[in-house]
Amino acid sequence: MQKVETTSHIVDPFHTDYKKQLSWETLGVDLLNAAENHASKRGFGMKDVNDVNYTWVLARLVVELNLTPIVYQNYHIDTWVDKVYSLFTNRNYAIRGDDGVVFGYARSIWSTINYETRKPVDLIEFHGEKFEEYCAPELPCPIKPYSRIKPLAEADMVKYHKVTYSDIDMNGHVNSMKYLLHLRDIFSLEQYRQQRLRRVELQYQKEAYYGQWLQFFMNSDDKDVYDVEICRTDNKTDEKGEVCVKARLIFE
Repeated sequence: MQKVETTSHIVDPFHTDYKKQLSWETLGVDLLNAAENHASKRGFGMKDVNDVNYTWVLARLVVELNLTPIVYQNYHIDTWVDKVYSLFTNRNYAIRGDDGVVFGYARSIWSTINYETRKPVDLIEFHGEKFEEYCAPELPCPIKPYSRIKPLAEADMVKYHKVTYSDIDMNGHVNSMKYLLHLRDIFSLEQYRQQRLRRVELQYQKEAYYGQWLQFFMNSDDKDVYDVEICRTDNKTDEKGEVCVKARLIFE
């Protein structure tokens, strides 16, 4: 079986922002579905791991776009496994158009955990040496790897959000792309008028659940680079809770 799986999409009108560009949240969901499509065809998709009481967990995601698809434009997502370690796997993506133009690339890190104990599962033990058949480290993914986002020593709380029903995914915690949605809402319409979001990095650390409060702390040492910590608390409070997600957003 080929190492790369391709899914094709069109930018629907209701999946765009006010600039008629594909929303980052929709693209993020498409990337996750592309990963699932690739994995399920090779015997290690969500249903395969769920059948043995495991689940896939997204640990890191970075997406960088030099161009953004616009309404009614076709775009295609190529995805492949870059490398497999015992407890996690690297997966890469290329986002391209019909004419061969590359909109951008993405990198992700995934792990498999036991659904009940929440402890990591040995991927090689679970799927054996078959993983090696699907790896394509020779394929280019030219964007920079993940940044080391340091803990924010000084940061301003810029937003609260109470986790509601629509935030929750099939695993019972906040959907990974919902964090991106709430992060994007931190910034004003005027900022999006003046600048373009070019790169997003997400580092997932803990899960947040229905009814909890999310706190958004932000710091920027550069006018175009914003580091954010999303923390969880059981009550609405100014006291900083446990960090769920670290993020970096880069505008241009």
